[in-house]
Amino acid sequence: MRWFVRKRKGQQQGAESRPERQPASKESDNAQPDNLKPSTKDRVVRVFVSSTFRDMVGDRNELMSHVWPALRKLCRDRAVEFVEVDLRWGVTEEQAQRKEVVRHCLAEIKRCRPYFIGLLGERYGWIPGAEAYSEALLDEESWLKNEVAKRSVTELEILRGVLKDPEMAPRSFFYFRDPKYAQSRGSDYLSENAELAGRQATLKAEVETTCRAKNIPLRKDYADPRALAALVLADLKPAIEAQFPISQVPDVWTREERDHEAYAKSRRTEFYVGRDDYYDRLDSYAKDGADDCGLVVLGESGGGKSALLANWVARRRKANPDDFIFQHYIGGSPMSASHLALMRRLMVAVIRWCGSEGAAGGLGSEEERIPATAEEIVKTFPDYLTQVAAHAKRKGVRATIVLDALNQLEDRDRGRLLAWLPRRLPTDLRLIVSTLPGDTLEALQPRGWPSLTVEPLREDERVRLIAGYLKHFAQGLAEHQAEKIAGAKAAANPLYLKTLLDDLRATGAHDQLDKQIADYLKAEDIPALLGKILTRYEQAYNRDRPRLVQDALSLLWAARRGLTEPELLEVLKPAGQERLPTAFWSPFRYALADGLVDHDGVLAFAHDFLRQAVEKKYVPDGATAKALRLQLGDYFAARPVDARQADELPWLLRQTESRDRLRACLLNIDRFLLILRRDEGELRGYWVWLGDERKMGGPYLQGFEHWTRQPGREDRGIAYAANEIALFLLRAALHTEAEP
Repeated sequence: MRWFVRKRKGQQQGAESRPERQPASKESDNAQPDNLKPSTKDRVVRVFVSSTFRDMVGDRNELMSHVWPALRKLCRDRAVEFVEVDLRWGVTEEQAQRKEVVRHCLAEIKRCRPYFIGLLGERYGWIPGAEAYSEALLDEESWLKNEVAKRSVTELEILRGVLKDPEMAPRSFFYFRDPKYAQSRGSDYLSENAELAGRQATLKAEVETTCRAKNIPLRKDYADPRALAALVLADLKPAIEAQFPISQVPDVWTREERDHEAYAKSRRTEFYVGRDDYYDRLDSYAKDGADDCGLVVLGESGGGKSALLANWVARRRKANPDDFIFQHYIGGSPMSASHLALMRRLMVAVIRWCGSEGAAGGLGSEEERIPATAEEIVKTFPDYLTQVAAHAKRKGVRATIVLDALNQLEDRDRGRLLAWLPRRLPTDLRLIVSTLPGDTLEALQPRGWPSLTVEPLREDERVRLIAGYLKHFAQGLAEHQAEKIAGAKAAANPLYLKTLLDDLRATGAHDQLDKQIADYLKAEDIPALLGKILTRYEQAYNRDRPRLVQDALSLLWAARRGLTEPELLEVLKPAGQERLPTAFWSPFRYALADGLVDHDGVLAFAHDFLRQAVEKKYVPDGATAKALRLQLGDYFAARPVDARQADELPWLLRQTESRDRLRACLLNIDRFLLILRRDEGELRGYWVWLGDERKMGGPYLQGFEHWTRQPGREDRGIAYAANEIALFLLRAALHTEAEP
């Protein structure tokens, strides 16, 4: 056998990605380059759901747990915000006492135009008394003057939403439940009396006539809440797809920008609670810089760093529409966690902003101009920073780069240690980064960059956030309820507040809110709160596949980088099936949307709080952790060798102390080449842990000889493998084996 020793060149490719975004101002839209330009189109879908209350709780809960999360995911892929307006508990006691119930509902119908869903069973529902019709309401809705105390809230909603408003027809949908469902469940589901039964029948007849005349979809006699959920999803999905076609995204780099803009938009909300001194500090840095240093934004996880940066970027773009302002949020797109992809994306943005020097040729010319190998990307990255700073200076504007959550970068190629990021910046460039404590912050500290710390919310800020967030969904809490939540110490963290309020929105019954709030507030931190929510998930999503919630989250916890959706479906498969049916998994996946990030198709926890909650609830000891990782190890070992397997399998075997299996894993030549290409230091570290770093040469020679005799091996591939093994052994000081 002959070893071929050549110098090895960098081979790791950069990355590409996908969509989402946020509207800013007209001036910003006109002045920003295409890949930095937020959309000015109102990309929001608000769906109003009208029905009676008591008999439709199960139907609404099914929509909340299985339909709205799926549609929210669909909308996010299109850079659209999805908001369901469900008022089953959103009318507060104060509003009822101020006679605002009807006004509140009708106002929301206007905001949701043209989306309207009407659910009708056998009950006619509550008829508000004359006290609910304020003078202000009658002035706004003059048609109500002849309807005072005559009709149910549900009928008033349907009248205002569709029957008296033809504009609602294109995206209105009605669903009549099978009367047998109510008959099997008793008085709470049946008409209150014969008179109201007649009024309900009349209402249904009028709806049916209007649907026929205006070609409005009407689904009659759905069997139960699950059947309703399937119908609503089947109706709304194509309506949204038609209004916001995915084809609006022209190329990969624009899709990437849309992803980051959508991520930012989800944090640029009317209920964001910021502080002027934070904005002042960021503005000051953007104007004056800091001796060629970047600015580091600090604060606890979930404390609002991303929201601050997203809102500041929008303000900055509006005030300075000609500036180069680049934003990148780790977790904002599937490829966002790769530092190589981040650099390539910024390179393309610089090419496009700086003008015709190759950019006019389209995407192909940009791809040709930017490097593809890791070595060349890192080497030329500073040149692009210098180029954009110089171009901004010539134009008399600023160049600002915002990189959020650097601590969430993948740990491949030492990306989190930031050797790729220059220690000193071009004089006319501003760089703002955020991170949590850990290896990334430790890498930044020797640079001496100034910092800005986002502090916990004050109690008055918490009250404002609660009111603003719930108002966004046309919901609210009584004053004493909001104050009780705001007074909790853990509520100083915005993520804690949002997590609590989201679950109240999904499950809260108006007459049970005080009890539910008291139970949630027993959780003194976010992991404890998430533990309570995981219990609810078990009740909602385990019915088709027992232990789906526990097993899926435990496996995500146990994996090195997470799992792809196909991998999860295969590992979770029921006996006798090739994979778990997607229909069983999807509702839970969508409900978890904000808890997971998608890194190039690999699903992982979006923040450590969820990881901590899963570990405490489902992985109580080392034996459980080992069993989970052995399960994954067996799964990956049975797969053909590929980059994913070569990344996960040896790590899983190391974590489970499976020495013999790890040794055999590393001696597989195809897998060896993949691991070597990704991280030679990691490969050598496995051998050091095995205690065989001085004895691995002979086994590699034997493994190579066996590998060359396998069918289909070509001389070129054999020469390449021989060269790589020789270089690896030479660098390990195993000279004899490297030069046999």
